[in-house]
Amino acid sequence: MLSCQTSTSLVAATYPVTATYTGDANDNGGVATGASFVVTQAGTSMTESAAPATIAFGMQDTLAAAGLPGDATGTVTFASGGSTLCVATLPAMSCLTASTLPPGTYPVTATYSGDSNYTGVIASGASFTVTKEHGHAHRAGIARHDRVWHHRHGFGRRTARRRKPAR
Repeated sequence: MLSCQTSTSLVAATYPVTATYTGDANDNGGVATGASFVVTQAGTSMTESAAPATIAFGMQDTLAAAGLPGDATGTVTFASGGSTLCVATLPAMSCLTASTLPPGTYPVTATYSGDSNYTGVIASGASFTVTKEHGHAHRAGIARHDRVWHHRHGFGRRTARRRKPAR
């Protein structure tokens, strides 16, 4: 029995095999067909993270995946509650959330799309919290206070000048 090794760079697929014997002084050559072998996608695993764990409203958070093979292609989609937060296109392994996320806690699920060589995978467990940004509320209160003070003290009012009656 004769054997050989295949290339290590074959992508996942079914490969037909044709064996050809050229013959020698004692035996005639021949061709054998009908055999095949299958290269399957390699399994993958990954972890995900959100850093920092708490951000103020108006800020962005970094969502990241780790553990995928270095030659993997495709995307990692980070979502919370069915809504996409951001998408990283490999080889990038992280992306930023929008700065407009309302205050609340966001449990994150990362989904790797998979490619011709690697299976897709889902990771969960990370989360982050968006807090109310105190600065805007404070500034709004001061601005309101200033408007009230100015109004009470006669600033900012529209006043019409009275004309003296003609004599």
